[in-house]
Amino acid sequence: MKPLWQYGSAHSLHWVYDTVASDSVEPLPGNQEVSLQAELESVRHITGDRSWELGQKKAFALERLIPRLSGPHLKEAWSQVHLITDGFYRSQPLLALACQLEGKQQELALREATEAIFEPGPASGDYRAAVIEQMASLLPPSLLTRALDGVLTFDEWSRIRALKALLPRIQGELIGPALAVIRNLSNDDLKLELLRLLAENLTEDWIAMAVKVAEEIANEEVQTAVLEVIAPKTSDASQALVFEAQEKLSSAAHRARVLAKLLPSEPDPQQLQRIRREILEYLEHGTIPTRLEVLRFLTQKSLFTEPILDWETLTNIVDASLQICHVWRWD
Repeated sequence: MKPLWQYGSAHSLHWVYDTVASDSVEPLPGNQEVSLQAELESVRHITGDRSWELGQKKAFALERLIPRLSGPHLKEAWSQVHLITDGFYRSQPLLALACQLEGKQQELALREATEAIFEPGPASGDYRAAVIEQMASLLPPSLLTRALDGVLTFDEWSRIRALKALLPRIQGELIGPALAVIRNLSNDDLKLELLRLLAENLTEDWIAMAVKVAEEIANEEVQTAVLEVIAPKTSDASQALVFEAQEKLSSAAHRARVLAKLLPSEPDPQQLQRIRREILEYLEHGTIPTRLEVLRFLTQKSLFTEPILDWETLTNIVDASLQICHVWRWD
């Protein structure tokens, strides 16, 4: 893992003043041990007019120095990190330390970094989320719980940024709290994006809660897409929940899409016939304002494929689509 300062402006202390460089000591020639000790000592003597300025200077210097340290030097650097009073700035060299450590020491550094990132201070939620992006892959389950709780203090956009990093790591009992966080977001499109990240580890125990999240989404297109994400994760016991949810959808096209995701590997004729009826219902009686909408519907790969439709029918649909395009006035 690269230190945060190597990730550029969106992920690092890019707002640290150029004066930081003048407060840092370049590696000395000769004995490396002496050189590293001199650099560590230089960090101790960094000054700043205000506490936050001093914190950011020390954090920046330590974050660049820590990847070159080992043994006693890491212990010395850790003690200097503790002198940084602002939690946001302290979290970044702590993360750098965690990348150099293993086992219980690494977990301790991660725990300190996680607590530090949520300490009150002037740093915005977006800057804090950038740090979470870098630490998420290292966090053990116990700290993932703390991180999920902590991001609730962020503004919604920063919370979403942090969740995108955390959700792929969420498993087991943590899925419930994660679904609760997603459920409380106001942006339906982003709920869908986050549920897709969580779906990989979605288990039978949480299907009912996931369906509730879907049913509370006002936009039916987005609600349908969420149910499509959930459907493949169901078993015989929970399929009924998704089936009931799709029956409440007003559009036959949406109902067909969800039903297609519920199909087993070897569907029976009744299941296929139900989907075909929904397709016909949409094409014959649905509200389709433009030919463009027809063409978009015909591109639904989950519907216009075997075994839902046979090869001859699919060929006829392609011919009809070409006719639609031929008569379209493109100007």
